[in-house]
Amino acid sequence: MREWSWIAVLLLCMGWCPVPLLGTNKTGKSSTDVNGTQPAHIRAAVGGSVTLSCSFTYFGHINDVRFERFYTENETWTSIGDNVTCRPHVPKEAKLHCYSSLTINNIRPENETIYYCAVKIPRAKGSIEWIGPGTNVSLYSDVSSIGIEPSSLLVSGSKGVLTCVASRFYPRNVSVLWFHGETPVRPGNVTNGITKYRDGTFSLRSSYRFRAHARDHGVRCRCQVSHPAWTCERSANVTLEIGYGPSSVNLTSDSGQMTQGSLRLPVGSPLSITCMADGNPRPETLWVRGSVKALHVGKTLQLDAVQEEHNGTYWCMANNSFGEMNASFTLLVFESQASPGSLGPVVICLLGTVLMILVGTSVCLLAKRMKRSQAQGRTDTISDGAISQEGQGALPVDAFYSVLEISNTRRKGQKPAPHAVDESQLIYADIRFPLASRNQNTMEATDSPIYSAVMRREAGAHRGARSNCQQKPEF
Repeated sequence: MREWSWIAVLLLCMGWCPVPLLGTNKTGKSSTDVNGTQPAHIRAAVGGSVTLSCSFTYFGHINDVRFERFYTENETWTSIGDNVTCRPHVPKEAKLHCYSSLTINNIRPENETIYYCAVKIPRAKGSIEWIGPGTNVSLYSDVSSIGIEPSSLLVSGSKGVLTCVASRFYPRNVSVLWFHGETPVRPGNVTNGITKYRDGTFSLRSSYRFRAHARDHGVRCRCQVSHPAWTCERSANVTLEIGYGPSSVNLTSDSGQMTQGSLRLPVGSPLSITCMADGNPRPETLWVRGSVKALHVGKTLQLDAVQEEHNGTYWCMANNSFGEMNASFTLLVFESQASPGSLGPVVICLLGTVLMILVGTSVCLLAKRMKRSQAQGRTDTISDGAISQEGQGALPVDAFYSVLEISNTRRKGQKPAPHAVDESQLIYADIRFPLASRNQNTMEATDSPIYSAVMRREAGAHRGARSNCQQKPEF
């Protein structure tokens, strides 16, 4: 009995021996028929847990003594696995299917390596041994925090430095990219420094150096950190605050167009000039004219009604903590002959004059028309001189009328007028007789009427020509 006890102790020691037994093959094959597998790769997060496992088959008894170990690639034993669990591959068959596992909690970067699964089954003559191909355990840790320093104000023309800080990441060999706006930054302008923490993770400080310009104000810069083992890339960005003085001052007129820095306005016109200047922080604007120190504070200069005493040069002074700049214009006020205030009376006078001319013209035309009508309606009258009687004054003149008869007969050989005159129209003539001599006391009177025959002259070549020839009356 003692001999069998010593044999059991010897076999137990052989199972704990760290040196592989003779006949072992690390490729997974042994001198006996044992076949096994184990995962080739396991990926886990730093601080998490990892479960190592392997499985194998062999021909044996369910009650066989089996030893299983996991060791690292430097051939040092790490830990014994859980109890090996075996079951028949097929019921009531000698081929067994076995499984073993090992869990590592709170895994750290120093635990990242290749783990081999080794199985030993003691026998009376020798032993069955199998070593698996190994499981590669790789760890990762995403960046816990990332940011860019500083986000304070930079000065135009000076050198600026932006520092990207990323903490608690693993593994070490990360990729860092900088972007100025949408343009990638050249590697020569970037320097990287990596620090290792006690827990095996790392911290990055990446510095981007550049010269600040006014045009960079408001531009976004971005730092991007990545690694293939991470679940996602991490980035941080910052908007540049560049301090600079005014670089341009522009004057805008709402009162009229400025020509070569001069503005001409008539007396009484309103004035409105706006001064715009760039810069960060926003410049303050001050209007100055001649010896007046502060004519107006603000970007807009306004006058309700300019006068000649407002003539002169006006300056807009723009300044902030980083510089100052100014712009000017010359105001020329002139006296307008038809200024906006005097246009009303002038227009009224012009309208009155035109109205008077129209009324006068209408009256003259109406008078001429009435006079012409009276002349046409007047009958022919013959005025006689006053007859003076003895012992009496002058007597009124008696009017004599004559009736004109228009003859329709023509002279022999006379051609008709090209334009006939309306013969039905009566023509009257005024016949006046000279007064009798005042020395003559009596005047002979007669009751017989006196007639005059007026011959109508044929119209000439010109239409409407009247005859001035009149036959003398016969007594």
